[in-house]
Amino acid sequence: MGWIGFSNALAFVQTDSLDPGPDTDHDGIPDPWEMQRAGNLPTLGGSYPDGDDAPDVDEYGADTDPLTGEHLEIVSLTETTGTNTVAWTARPTRQYRLEATNAMPLAAGGWEDVGGGLLGPSAANPAEAAIPLAGATSKFYRVKAVLPLSE
Repeated sequence: MGWIGFSNALAFVQTDSLDPGPDTDHDGIPDPWEMQRAGNLPTLGGSYPDGDDAPDVDEYGADTDPLTGEHLEIVSLTETTGTNTVAWTARPTRQYRLEATNAMPLAAGGWEDVGGGLLGPSAANPAEAAIPLAGATSKFYRVKAVLPLSE
């Protein structure tokens, strides 16, 4: 659990996280998740058994299936007057952060949160967020999966 408390003008912050389980092969993927998805530990971790070029550790982070080609992606962008609506593949076991930039090249940074902080988890797949445009003529979007504290 995490909480913030203020009493007698003394502020403190405490955060905790739940251990996702052992990672005996040290590939960054908890053994229980590997066993659930692949049935063993050696299949995942360094390869791309589904051929989608998404590292298996990223598939764990997004809770997508590392054996089927399913991955976290933006699936649509709908433009209306003053608003862009971004939709992405979503899992009820993850939260999301939606970011945008106008910077080129994209690797140069400048990514800013445009979704209003942490989003989800979403019961809908795809999940979507409406982003008001503030005078920008173009935007590039990305979505990041975040493991919730309760996982």
